[in-house]
Amino acid sequence: MSNPADSFLLGGGGASAKFENVGDTVTGTIVTTEVTNQTDLATGAVLTWDDGSPRQQLVVSLQTQEKTDADDDGVRKVYVKGSKKPGSRSLHDAVASAVRASGAKGLTPGGTLSVKYIGDEPSATRGFNPRKLYEATFAPSAGGDFLGTAAPAPAPAPQQAPQAAGAPAPAAPPVTQQQAPAQQYAQPAPAGAPAPAAAPAMSDEQQAQAAAFAQWQASQAQPQA
Repeated sequence: MSNPADSFLLGGGGASAKFENVGDTVTGTIVTTEVTNQTDLATGAVLTWDDGSPRQQLVVSLQTQEKTDADDDGVRKVYVKGSKKPGSRSLHDAVASAVRASGAKGLTPGGTLSVKYIGDEPSATRGFNPRKLYEATFAPSAGGDFLGTAAPAPAPAPQQAPQAAGAPAPAAPPVTQQQAPAQQYAQPAPAGAPAPAAAPAMSDEQQAQAAAFAQWQASQAQPQA
């Protein structure tokens, strides 16, 4: 892959990807991405919008298998620009649609980008060249590590220490059953029931009468001669 420092020192650093004929395709692994200002090809002046703000583009460096000579490092730069309108099939729309379709959050180094020139659309303004139409595909790097979106590896299941050969298996703890102690409860008296009244004390006269009555009963029980 190309190193920006080496490119600055030794030159090179990637040629522009060429889309001259319908069907031309460039495919490679993303090395770097950089947002820069668009410039006039003839003067090098920065292109601006009507409000004076610079027109920007995304420069994507791809490590491809293309080589024109021994000094060619195979890096090709794709200048992503044009209409942002979905369905416009500009280079910007084609690459943005490819990233969305892949489920990635953006173009990431290590991912694979493929861009194809698929046709032309006549310009709505007389004197202007037809607008080139593109399609693209994108496959993010495996695991999405660059964005830190890779799912964490599951924690290993805990392992029990191996049991020594011939050692008896641990006995299961005895199962104990607790029985509630039988308890006897005195039958409670009905609520509100009056306590039995104590027998009244007998007077001397009553005691004498009772004794006489008992004596009479005893005499009646004896057989008469």
